[in-house]
Amino acid sequence: MPWPLVVQNGSVLDTFCVLDPQPKEFSPADLRMLGDLASMAEQEISTHQLDTAYPRTKLYNRRGFKVLA
Repeated sequence: MPWPLVVQNGSVLDTFCVLDPQPKEFSPADLRMLGDLASMAEQEISTHQLDTAYPRTKLYNRRGFKVLA
């Protein structure tokens, strides 16, 4: 079951996906949990972006350059 990961500017960055070799129907509780996990991943991505770039210019800061290197 795929779930889109949306970053702060509203663009879809990637898809959070749960795979299982056995076909399964997802209950409403399963879908809520999948949404919660995707939301946690989105928050982690946003935090990483804030840690590696200047918010106003979106240019990499020192930590961002070290991550790229």
